[in-house]
Parts: sequence; structure tokens; C-alpha cells
Amino acid sequence: MKVLITGSSGFIGTHLMEKMKEEGFEVVTFDIKENKSNDVRNFETLLEKSKGCDAIVHLAALCIDSESLEKPYEYFSTNVLGTLNALEVARRIKVKKFLFASSAGIGKRTPYSLSKLIGEELCMFYNKHYNVPTYILRIYNVYGPGNEKGVIYNFVKSALKNEPIIINFDGRQERDFIHVDDVVKSIILLLKRNYKPGIYEIGTGKSIKIIDLAKLIISLIGSKSKIVFRTPKIEEVRKSKANKPLIRNFRKLEIGIKGVIKWMRSQ
Repeated sequence: MKVLITGSSGFIGTHLMEKMKEEGFEVVTFDIKENKSNDVRNFETLLEKSKGCDAIVHLAALCIDSESLEKPYEYFSTNVLGTLNALEVARRIKVKKFLFASSAGIGKRTPYSLSKLIGEELCMFYNKHYNVPTYILRIYNVYGPGNEKGVIYNFVKSALKNEPIIINFDGRQERDFIHVDDVVKSIILLLKRNYKPGIYEIGTGKSIKIIDLAKLIISLIGSKSKIVFRTPKIEEVRKSKANKPLIRNFRKLEIGIKGVIKWMRSQ
């Protein structure tokens, strides 16, 4: 199977590309980091690169909630227009599968979450009206070596320096953390097997309180960091976890965090 990956130089994209090549996929990469013309807003370039592909995995996006409040135009233009372009390309070349990386946080009202919600609606529209087989991946909190974003990275970074770990609100909000290798496993499973188009939850089905996550990281590192609470600009969902995870046998959170700590210590 020949597959185009948009956002192939990103955190998930790099892990996915390596694993897919190992498993015998023919991979076509498309990322603005490797070539400025490889911008998902550039329809003609995207169409040219996609010719002959059997499937598209659309990962390319701007993806920081707080940043999206400061840069709404950039987020809507990249995430909405980029998704529309990828879907139109999928329609024209008649792909067998179109996988869209959405977010478990689409209930928030930030430019980022709204752009993902619009992306989901576009996927469902193209599936209904143009028979594009679209697979919406509501991905929960991804972590792992190489990811320089997210709460686990931020907590480990602070703990290694014995600096305060800053937690939003009271820290009792719960999150579902999934290792990048399990995200990759889920994507490959959807590509290989005969799943029906629809919405799929890419999470573990288990959650942890953010304050407990901070305590776990402090303990694993043996850090002297203190926990500090703050009130952020963005309202947070109290509890977020997958109800129907696509796969089972996930990497345990503690083991995954140890891998992140090892990677960060080696930097």
C-alpha cells in the first residue's frame, strides 16, 4: 500500500513513517519542515505528491490550544484549509482510506479545537457526499520520546531541574495519556484492516489526575520540585478519557514516562 503522510516531520509523523517503512508500506512524505512548498494550504503541490497513493494519513496541523488564541488566522487557515485540501485530493485520486488526526479536546472553544471540529465535519461531508472513506481519529494526550510539547514533557523538564511544577487549577482534572507507539499501532491497524469509516478513539480508556501525574514524575526522578497551582486563560475539561479505545495492551504510563525521562536526560 502506498500512503501519503502529511505532517510527516512532526512527532507522530516521524514515528509513524519509520514503523510503516518497517512493515512494508510505501511512504510518501509531505511536510513544510522538509520543503516550504510542502504546505497543506498549497493544493496543487499536495495533489501532485499524492498521485498514485492508496491512502492519506492527514496529521499536518498547528496544535497548541493556548497559542491558537494568539494566532487564530494561522490556525484556521492551516488546519481547516489544509484538511479541506487533503480531502479534495483524496476525492480526486480516489483513495481507499483517508485518516484524519482530530483531537479528544474538540469540546473546548479555542481556534485549535474549533479547527479540529470543522475538520471532522468536513470528513463526514466528504464521506457522505463523495464516498471518500474517512476515518476520524480522536487522539488523546500523546507523549513519548521526541515530543517537546505537552504536560508530561513540561513536568519532566521542570522536575529534572528541580524547578516548580506548574499545574492549572487544582490539578484534579483527569487525562488519558497514550504513548506515541500505541498511536502508531492504531493508525497502522486502521490502514491494514477492514474497519468501517467513522470516528475512532485513540486513547487508553484510563485516566490519571494531573496532580498525581506530577507526583509520579517527581518520584521517578527523585526531584526536589514543588507543585505550584495557577489559573490559566483556557477553561479545562474536568475529565477526559477514551470510552471505546481502538486497541488494547497499551504501554503502561509509568514505563512510558521512564522512557521520556531517559530520552530527556540524554539530550
